[in-house]
Amino acid sequence: MAIIYYLSFYKRDFINNDILLLAIIMKIKLIFCFCSICILITTLTGCNNKSVGFVVKGDINDQNGNLVYLEYNGKIDSTRILNDVFQFEGNVNIPTQAFIRINKSSSTPWILGDFFMLENNTINISLDYSKTSKEDEIHENFRIESIVGSNTQKNLDKYYEEMDIGFHKEENDTLKAKALFELLKKFLGSNPQLKKGGEELVFHASKYRDYLNVEKTEFLYSMLDTIYQEKEVLDKIRLLIKQRKNLIAGSDIPQFTLKNIDGEIFDINQNISEFTLIDFWASWCMPCRSQNPELVKLYNLYKDKGLEIVSISIDEDLKAWKKAVKKDDMNWINLSDSNQLVADKFYLFQIPMTILIDKTGKIIERDLEIFSYNDSKLSFAEIINSRTRK
Repeated sequence: MAIIYYLSFYKRDFINNDILLLAIIMKIKLIFCFCSICILITTLTGCNNKSVGFVVKGDINDQNGNLVYLEYNGKIDSTRILNDVFQFEGNVNIPTQAFIRINKSSSTPWILGDFFMLENNTINISLDYSKTSKEDEIHENFRIESIVGSNTQKNLDKYYEEMDIGFHKEENDTLKAKALFELLKKFLGSNPQLKKGGEELVFHASKYRDYLNVEKTEFLYSMLDTIYQEKEVLDKIRLLIKQRKNLIAGSDIPQFTLKNIDGEIFDINQNISEFTLIDFWASWCMPCRSQNPELVKLYNLYKDKGLEIVSISIDEDLKAWKKAVKKDDMNWINLSDSNQLVADKFYLFQIPMTILIDKTGKIIERDLEIFSYNDSKLSFAEIINSRTRK
């Protein structure tokens, strides 16, 4: 209507002026042209901004009518399985780890699910469901049989394969160290936003610290896109680096006082033995509880040679702590660090963590195996034997 009004106004006043009329017509054409361009741009922009998400097309045997669940980024989606097939649709900002599962129909102790890398693509996934019978008990099993369409999963599988061949199966320590660093550098360099990258760095840097020194760990950390990594993972890496720099062999341990299981104050300065093994743990930590029987053996073997164990619990539930101490026969010094103030001094990022110190309070070694398990690394038992051998 505005264009029509514009034309009638000028026709009334300048109808006899051919030049002005021509100018008006040209202006009208320009306006129409401008509007057309705007409409075209809007249309194209709308197409380009249209969310391109993922489609997960799956199949599974023997589960018709049941629900299948897809968990990712804190979300849980579900759909019903019909004619052995199902489908999920959604969107992820970056490739992320997803967990696909089904409900149990028996007393199977494990969750019926498996992990895979989810990305905005069409992903075809085949799941295998089976049952096994053992000692009159039926156990259900679930696994991903094949997956096509997730390039991230394909790259991850390749990385695992290269790690298995180049690192885990390599026997030479020098070559193992080189392979671990190079494989992690390649993986993180290609996937800086992938949360799995940060998790892989935490795992390998903490478990294989003899192969990844602090400089290499810092370099690999710098390759991560921290915007997309989990805060918890980043905090662990930072604490790990600080621990590597500060809690080294030959350095003094941080000083601390804590209450023991009877509520009495314990000062590490006044209670250092010939050998003192400081052990950070918690009653809810399964690896810690699995290690406790080994600590009992170690203590019984070497307490007459001057070994003392100081176990520091980070339990918030003091009743659970005391119950676990009694159940696991931890007949040595037990302290509570429920606020984790002492844990912070030791840059604790995971448990169990153990540190062996001498009678002067200096660190001998940390995070060693309790007893010998290979020829390339001494254990606590071997260190104590070597220092007490006459």
